[in-house]
Amino acid sequence: MGLLHMPRRPAVRQVYDMPPIYYDLMDKIGHPVLVIAVDHVARKAYVVTRTSHPHAKGKDAVVHPVQLDLGLDVVGWWRMSFPKPVPYAAFDAPADKTCGMLDEATWTKIVSLMQGAEK
Repeated sequence: MGLLHMPRRPAVRQVYDMPPIYYDLMDKIGHPVLVIAVDHVARKAYVVTRTSHPHAKGKDAVVHPVQLDLGLDVVGWWRMSFPKPVPYAAFDAPADKTCGMLDEATWTKIVSLMQGAEK
Protein backbone atom coordinates (compact mmCIF):
# COMPACT_ATOMS: atom_id res chain seq x y z
CA MET A 1 0.00 0.00 0.00
CA GLY A 2 1.46 3.37 -1.02
CA LEU A 3 1.77 6.30 1.35
CA LEU A 4 -1.08 8.15 -0.31
CA HIS A 5 -3.35 5.12 -0.62
CA MET A 6 -6.45 5.28 1.55
CA PRO A 7 -7.78 1.90 2.71
CA ARG A 8 -11.09 0.82 1.27
CA ARG A 9 -14.00 1.91 3.44
CA PRO A 10 -16.05 -1.06 4.56
CA ALA A 11 -19.78 -0.73 4.03
CA VAL A 12 -22.51 -1.39 6.56
CA ARG A 13 -24.62 -4.44 5.63
CA GLN A 14 -21.81 -5.91 3.50
CA VAL A 15 -20.66 -9.48 4.05
CA TYR A 16 -16.96 -10.22 3.68
CA ASP A 17 -14.86 -13.36 3.58
CA MET A 18 -11.92 -12.39 5.76
CA PRO A 19 -9.16 -14.40 7.46
CA PRO A 20 -9.75 -14.58 11.23
CA ILE A 21 -6.39 -12.94 11.95
CA TYR A 22 -8.13 -9.59 11.32
CA TYR A 23 -11.10 -10.05 13.65
CA ASP A 24 -10.30 -12.78 16.21
CA LEU A 25 -6.94 -14.45 16.75
CA MET A 26 -8.66 -17.24 18.68
CA ASP A 27 -10.90 -18.20 15.73
CA LYS A 28 -9.26 -21.23 14.12
CA ILE A 29 -12.00 -21.96 11.55
CA GLY A 30 -12.85 -18.60 9.99
CA HIS A 31 -16.36 -17.31 9.45
CA PRO A 32 -18.11 -14.86 7.13
CA VAL A 33 -18.26 -11.41 8.71
CA LEU A 34 -20.98 -8.77 8.48
CA VAL A 35 -20.26 -5.07 8.97
CA ILE A 36 -22.85 -3.76 11.44
CA ALA A 37 -21.33 -0.31 12.09
CA VAL A 38 -18.44 1.90 11.08
CA ASP A 39 -16.51 4.52 13.01
CA HIS A 40 -15.07 6.91 10.43
CA VAL A 41 -13.05 8.82 13.03
CA ALA A 42 -11.33 5.74 14.46
CA ARG A 43 -11.28 4.15 10.97
CA LYS A 44 -12.74 0.90 12.28
CA ALA A 45 -15.64 -1.26 11.28
CA TYR A 46 -17.53 -3.40 13.74
CA VAL A 47 -18.26 -6.88 12.48
CA VAL A 48 -20.12 -9.93 13.69
CA THR A 49 -19.44 -13.46 12.55
CA ARG A 50 -21.85 -16.06 11.19
CA THR A 51 -22.03 -19.61 12.43
CA SER A 52 -24.02 -22.55 11.14
CA HIS A 53 -23.68 -24.43 14.44
CA PRO A 54 -26.66 -23.85 16.79
CA HIS A 55 -24.56 -24.51 19.91
CA ALA A 56 -22.17 -21.64 18.96
CA LYS A 57 -24.70 -18.91 18.16
CA GLY A 58 -24.70 -17.22 21.59
CA LYS A 59 -27.26 -14.82 23.03
CA ASP A 60 -29.20 -12.49 20.68
CA ALA A 61 -28.18 -14.37 17.53
CA VAL A 62 -30.12 -13.47 14.39
CA VAL A 63 -31.08 -16.35 12.14
CA HIS A 64 -30.02 -15.98 8.51
CA PRO A 65 -31.50 -18.21 5.80
CA VAL A 66 -29.51 -19.58 2.92
CA GLN A 67 -28.26 -16.72 0.71
CA LEU A 68 -26.56 -18.26 -2.30
CA ASP A 69 -25.41 -14.95 -3.81
CA LEU A 70 -23.15 -14.59 -0.74
CA GLY A 71 -21.92 -18.16 -0.96
CA LEU A 72 -23.87 -19.08 2.19
CA ASP A 73 -25.57 -22.37 1.37
CA VAL A 74 -26.72 -23.40 4.85
CA VAL A 75 -28.88 -21.66 7.44
CA GLY A 76 -26.81 -19.81 10.02
CA TRP A 77 -26.85 -17.20 12.77
CA TRP A 78 -25.17 -13.79 13.03
CA ARG A 79 -23.60 -13.71 16.49
CA MET A 80 -24.67 -10.27 17.68
CA SER A 81 -23.28 -10.76 21.19
CA PHE A 82 -19.72 -10.74 19.90
CA PRO A 83 -19.05 -7.60 17.79
CA LYS A 84 -15.40 -7.15 16.89
CA PRO A 85 -13.55 -3.97 15.81
CA VAL A 86 -11.59 -4.31 12.56
CA PRO A 87 -9.33 -1.55 11.17
CA TYR A 88 -10.24 -0.24 7.72
CA ALA A 89 -6.84 -1.39 6.42
CA ALA A 90 -7.84 -5.03 6.99
CA PHE A 91 -10.49 -4.67 4.28
CA ASP A 92 -7.72 -4.06 1.72
CA ALA A 93 -5.86 -7.28 2.48
CA PRO A 94 -5.40 -9.50 -0.60
CA ALA A 95 -7.09 -12.44 1.18
CA ASP A 96 -10.29 -10.44 1.80
CA LYS A 97 -13.25 -10.79 -0.49
CA THR A 98 -16.47 -8.81 -0.61
CA CYS A 99 -19.27 -11.36 -0.85
CA GLY A 100 -22.18 -8.94 -1.23
CA MET A 101 -25.10 -7.32 0.53
CA LEU A 102 -27.05 -9.06 3.29
CA ASP A 103 -30.72 -9.65 2.48
CA GLU A 104 -33.19 -6.97 3.58
CA ALA A 105 -35.25 -9.13 5.97
CA THR A 106 -32.23 -10.29 7.99
CA TRP A 107 -30.73 -6.80 8.03
CA THR A 108 -34.02 -5.39 9.38
CA LYS A 109 -33.89 -7.89 12.28
CA ILE A 110 -30.29 -6.94 13.02
CA VAL A 111 -31.05 -3.20 13.03
CA SER A 112 -34.07 -3.75 15.30
CA LEU A 113 -31.93 -5.73 17.72
CA MET A 114 -29.20 -3.06 17.74
CA GLN A 115 -31.74 -0.26 18.26
CA GLY A 116 -33.25 -2.17 21.17
CA ALA A 117 -29.79 -2.51 22.72
CA GLU A 118 -29.30 1.27 22.55
CA LYS A 119 -32.40 1.97 24.64
